[in-house]
Amino acid sequence: MTVKIITDSAADLPLDLARELGITVVPVYLCFGDKAYRDGVDTGPDEFYAKLMSSSVLPSTSAPSAGDFAQVYSDVASSNDEIVSIHITRRHSTTYDTALLGSKMMENARCRIEVIDSEGVTMWQGLVVLAAARAAEAGYEQYQVVKTVQ
Repeated sequence: MTVKIITDSAADLPLDLARELGITVVPVYLCFGDKAYRDGVDTGPDEFYAKLMSSSVLPSTSAPSAGDFAQVYSDVASSNDEIVSIHITRRHSTTYDTALLGSKMMENARCRIEVIDSEGVTMWQGLVVLAAARAAEAGYEQYQVVKTVQ
């Protein structure tokens, strides 16, 4: 049984590395005025920085919705029994809380979902996610992946 790792794009993982390690990345929303873009989907780093340089409005971010997480969990759960979902610390974002709500929407699913506050941001979070992915790749069970993260 393989444990699947999910994170949000605030982890700043290179997408190629995430794909290589089987990490599913849920995009946070990058907002310029009244326009919202899914990080890594509707806009990448080059486009983001171009907008940053040319926009008179400073960007903000918004957490993925509980529905966004429930959809990703449902997709991943269709072929997996265990998920470890690691997110930007709740001290800086509501992402962890919406991921937790999304997991509660999946209570009837056969897949066990463990949602974890990384207690960090950007690459701190990314390093925690990489450690979890490598543990999962090595065949660790869910509780062992969670211990590795903690």
